Amino acid sequence: KYKKEFNELGDKIQQGWLKAQPIQKESQGYIDRLTKKDLTEMKSFKNPHEAIHAVMKVLLLIFNGVYVDLHSSARNLPINFKPVTGKEDPLGWNKVQKMMIKLDVFLKQLKEFPSQIDDLNVPKENFVSIKPYLEDKNFDEKQIRRRSKAAAGIFSYIMTLKKYYDAFLLFQPLRDRSQTIKIEQERIVKSLKITKKRLIKQHSIVQTCFEKFSAAKLRMEKAQLGLKKLEMQEKFALETESSMRPLE
Repeated sequence: KYKKEFNELGDKIQQGWLKAQPIQKESQGYIDRLTKKDLTEMKSFKNPHEAIHAVMKVLLLIFNGVYVDLHSSARNLPINFKPVTGKEDPLGWNKVQKMMIKLDVFLKQLKEFPSQIDDLNVPKENFVSIKPYLEDKNFDEKQIRRRSKAAAGIFSYIMTLKKYYDAFLLFQPLRDRSQTIKIEQERIVKSLKITKKRLIKQHSIVQTCFEKFSAAKLRMEKAQLGLKKLEMQEKFALETESSMRPLE
């Protein structure tokens, strides 16, 4: 029963994964078009335009708990948050620059992030926390492209990544059910192994008892045979003694 359902769920999940692959390829295409020159230029900004910073804030939030570790308050900050003088901004530009400090590593992380989604390594709060940015009318590719090609490419990457994540979530109930079945199968297998060990032990006990019984039976048969032999000898002795007695 479980095996059939597990296989059917696996097929449906695989079909969903295949349908999501064009979205993943689209996101990879945006990364492939990013150049180190454009990224270096954006990273070097001292005081970037708000549109550029907003894009990179979203990327920080998406990467949170996977490639970067942000302050616990970062997910709940309003999009127009301004830190108090002397206080650090949890989504400040310095966090962006640190994330991009090694461009080869940064690009590799961008390319591998869909796999992190597949492997359930991305906290669900990450995509919830970017919703206010995505709903902001100023969060627009055209406006961003006028200020930075790299930021525009990352914006497009983020939007396709969000579509990929949404497609992934559609099949999450199937994955949850599949995991439940897997756990139940493991429990059954474990229970069967324990039962098998008990049966083997009981069989061993029964086998030992049978061997002891067989040995006792054999000894009894030998004893009976010996007793019968003694009785025959005793009878023979008595008959011999009687035949040798003189007649009166």
